[in-house]
Amino acid sequence: MPTATSRAALLAPTLLLSFCLSACSSQTSHQDGSARKQSDPKPDLSALQGRWEQLPDQPGGSGTPRQRVVKEVNGNTETVTTYGPNGQVVRAQTATFRLSRSGPVSVYTVENPQITAGEGDATKGRLQYVYRVHGSEFDEVWGLLPGQEEREVVVKRWRREGAAK
Repeated sequence: MPTATSRAALLAPTLLLSFCLSACSSQTSHQDGSARKQSDPKPDLSALQGRWEQLPDQPGGSGTPRQRVVKEVNGNTETVTTYGPNGQVVRAQTATFRLSRSGPVSVYTVENPQITAGEGDATKGRLQYVYRVHGSEFDEVWGLLPGQEEREVVVKRWRREGAAK
């Protein structure tokens, strides 16, 4: 059975291909006059509202407990909460975000993070990643934007809380 890391490695090329195909269709839409609709992030902002859950399929090894992570989006604010194995809050961070485009690619930018529960430092500065929201799934791909060439590519898939898995 593949590990979480190997699944992410398999998922990354699939998502990258999907983003590339989206870029190609976006370029085609420029030719048919619907480019304005393609570049408007408002439908994505509306689709992102609510609670999203990320639950690893398998534990990360004997020393790493399985953790549930919930992202709650309310307007342009997100709260990401990580829960321990007994359901206790391990860490929560709230931040503002904005959606934009870099060419044909959708970009999610997190700003002004604040730790609201648990320990640790808030993410410093600004975090940007490529995203896609499709029905009850929300994908984040970190490490693909200009200036992130040295960063490890990380793929996170969120499911709308309560959606069938």
